[in-house]
Amino acid sequence: MNNNISSLKDSKGILRHWDTGLDTVMVDYYQNLFTVEATSWNEVLDCVVPTVRNKHNEELLRPILDQEVKEAVFQMHPDKSSGPDRMNPKFYQKYWSIVGNDVINTHYLKRKQVDKDGFMALKFDLSKAYDRVDWHFLCARLTRMGFADKWVRLIFGCLASVKYQIVSSGRTMGPIVPSRGLREGDPISPYLFLVCTEAFSVLIRKYEERKWLHGCKVANGAPSISHMLFADDSFLYCKATREEVNRVQQLLDSFATATGQHVNFGKSFVFFSTNTSSTMRLSICNRLGITEASEHNKYLGLPSIVGRNKNVIFGYLKDKVQKRIQS
Repeated sequence: MNNNISSLKDSKGILRHWDTGLDTVMVDYYQNLFTVEATSWNEVLDCVVPTVRNKHNEELLRPILDQEVKEAVFQMHPDKSSGPDRMNPKFYQKYWSIVGNDVINTHYLKRKQVDKDGFMALKFDLSKAYDRVDWHFLCARLTRMGFADKWVRLIFGCLASVKYQIVSSGRTMGPIVPSRGLREGDPISPYLFLVCTEAFSVLIRKYEERKWLHGCKVANGAPSISHMLFADDSFLYCKATREEVNRVQQLLDSFATATGQHVNFGKSFVFFSTNTSSTMRLSICNRLGITEASEHNKYLGLPSIVGRNKNVIFGYLKDKVQKRIQS
């Protein structure tokens, strides 16, 4: 049974069918998603300390060896999606002795041109995190880190070379030409995304240094923890006070303005320490538009709240492993 889309609502809530502009609704949605917004990143970039040295740039920009091109091709899964030439990696791997030189000569031409107060833990989920990465901010951050201009231009060339098409119900729509976003599945995309989200980390550290935010300690004498980042999931720890909540909102606004990233509050939640009053909890949740975490919330597949009876909470993991072994 094939899945087909027969109708969708447009931005005004009007139901559109194929004969009343459904294709336009699809194309417009993705074109808007991949279109850059007005940004201002001075505050975020001011926090960045250059870490890339000349020796690093020399290594990045050294001539690419023929053997390296071959190794990159043979590291691909044979059945990965085909490229613009409609050939998948298996074709190039099988016939490398014939087409290898042509492939190498093509990579060359393209690169010639990229105590008293309670505490809270805020679990943020970034909305369409990969799709919203601002290319210009990313390149500005790479430059600020110390990467050579030539390397940054190569990265920008990789980002700006993509076009998308929508295939649905036997129709092909587009092309969609993005001005932001990272390609899922591209080997370098995770690293570029980390460069972007690291800006969130340095911004938090700036707020800590200015005593605008205060991390929490798991025990006396333990180091203070202000945040933990994993892909598009972020944990931010601070005091459960109106002052720090205002600073959190300011921080998120600065990060969104610089990078194009937005928090999906519908998938985000907040934990409070037991000494946080119910009045303060309600005030903070209303201020941020976020819900308080329950025992059912998970982070990286594990329970976010762990009580005394750990056998009950983590018992499902044991059952899951046993079922896998038995099967």
